Amino acid sequence: MRRIVALFTAAAILCLFAGCSSSSSDKEVGQTETADETVVSQATEASKPNSEATEKETLSITQEEIEAEVEKIRQYYYSPTDEDTKKTLEKGENDWEYSRDYRYHNGKLIFAFVFDGTQEHRLYFKNDHMIRYIDENGTVYDYPDCEAYHEWADKVLDEAYPAPEAEESSPDSEWIGTWTADSGESLEINSVSDTGLSLVFHKRSEQGNMMDVDYVMEFDNTEKTVASEVGGPEDHGGWEYTFILGDGVITVQSRYPDQLYYKE
Repeated sequence: MRRIVALFTAAAILCLFAGCSSSSSDKEVGQTETADETVVSQATEASKPNSEATEKETLSITQEEIEAEVEKIRQYYYSPTDEDTKKTLEKGENDWEYSRDYRYHNGKLIFAFVFDGTQEHRLYFKNDHMIRYIDENGTVYDYPDCEAYHEWADKVLDEAYPAPEAEESSPDSEWIGTWTADSGESLEINSVSDTGLSLVFHKRSEQGNMMDVDYVMEFDNTEKTVASEVGGPEDHGGWEYTFILGDGVITVQSRYPDQLYYKE
């Protein structure tokens, strides 16, 4: 009888992991390292499966929707907006043997990067459901196959909330970026200080040719929303550029009609 039980137990364990077939691996955020095969057992010891995890509501999502959601998450990761925040926890905090990088969109966890310098694990979330898990070997498990690794998701979700609040944006950071007008001219603002900003102005000459001109502007108000060329009109042929920062737009005033530049 004990021999039969032992065989049944071994078969059940084998079925659990064999049932989680992998899909294709892909390039992910963060570094890529090679690791050994002890991670799943370590994660299990750190966070035991519980009945609550197995009773989660079933997520209705197709493979195409998973791919689209993961692509959105990557965009939020590499090009964060005002709605995107992050939380970083060091190895040893909350008795984890891994560092954690959590990313949120509108206060909801969308991505977790769990790593220790050798092993890396990536977890993608939608509405607090893990929709993709990538193990230390780069193997991809999509929902519902990734449910077999719910111990990772359970532990991450337990400490990820509450999400950090988004920092209020300031004019200093609002200026930075590339701004383009309908005419094809653009402003490439790459440096903002307490007194002003510097930029490359891609503009047309009076002959209609495009040229790049470096400008240094100084702020005209304490709110840092209006900037004019350093010096005065007498230093610039009797006129000067003035930039006015608005909500996603810069109004450029000069001797020509005002022109609007929109942030790319």
